[in-house]
Amino acid sequence: MPASLDAARRHLKAGNGGYVLIGGGTGFTFSAPKYIRGIIDLSKAGLDYITNAGDGIHIGAAAPLGTLLKNPLLKKYCGGVIGESVLTIATTPLRNLITVGGNAVQVFIWSSLPVLFLALDAQFVTIGGRRRIFKADEFFKSQPRRQMGEEAILKEIILPRQKPSSAAAFLKFSKTETDFALLNIAVYVSIARNKCHETRIALGAATPLPIRLTAAEEALKGEVLTEDNIALAAGAGADMVNYLKDMRVLDGYKKQAAPALIRRCIQMAVERAKAKSKA
Repeated sequence: MPASLDAARRHLKAGNGGYVLIGGGTGFTFSAPKYIRGIIDLSKAGLDYITNAGDGIHIGAAAPLGTLLKNPLLKKYCGGVIGESVLTIATTPLRNLITVGGNAVQVFIWSSLPVLFLALDAQFVTIGGRRRIFKADEFFKSQPRRQMGEEAILKEIILPRQKPSSAAAFLKFSKTETDFALLNIAVYVSIARNKCHETRIALGAATPLPIRLTAAEEALKGEVLTEDNIALAAGAGADMVNYLKDMRVLDGYKKQAAPALIRRCIQMAVERAKAKSKA
C-alpha cells in the first residue's frame, strides 16, 4: 500500500506492466489480466479527497462512492445529480468499497458514472511520465486505461463550475434496482431567456462505451424547451444509436424504450434548471 501518489507511480513503473492498480478492488475479477506479478492498492495514497477549487470540484480517484453521497459540495452540485447516479450503483456495502476512479477507468457497458461524467463535461487528471488532463469526450473514446497508458495513474476528476441557470439529471433503466442497467441516460442543460443555451446528453448501456447524443443536443440548442421540442430531440438522439444486442431483452427493445427515457431525463434537468433560475 503506497503512502503517496509518487510511491504508487514508482511501484507501477518498476512492475514493467506486471502490476495492477486497485482502489476498492471490487472490479478486479472482471478486469485483471491473466498474468500479474503484484497489486498496487491506492487506498492509502492520499487520493480520497473532495475539494472545491477555482475551476470546479476536485474528486480524488480513490474516494469511495459512499463518500460522494455524504459530501455537502456534491449534494448541491447540479441539483444533486451525483448522488442520483451513485445510488443506482450496486448496494450500500459495495458503494463503500467502489472508488470513483475505478468506476471511471474500467468502464463496463452498464457503468453509471462515466455516462454522467460525459454529460457534465468532466475532466480527468492523470499522472504518468507527465501530467495530462483529458476532457470526458476524449477519455471515453476508448477504454480509458488505454488512453492513459500503462504507467499512468488517474489522480482526480474535476467537475466544472456550475452556470447560474443550469442543472442535470440521471436515469437508470433496469429490471430491478440493483440489476445492471439496460439503459443509462444523463442530461446537463443550461437555460437563458427560457431557451436552451447549452445541453449535453449522454447514453450508456446501449453501446460498449457511453456516447453523446449530438443529434438531440443540436435539436435543442437555442430552442424554447417545450414538451414537443424535447420529444423531437429525444427521438433524434435515440435514432442515431446502433444498439447492441442484450440477452435480457428482445431485439429492438432498447431502441423502442430509449426515446421516452431520454425525454423524461431532459424534462427532469430542464425543470431543475428553471427552478434554480427562479430561486
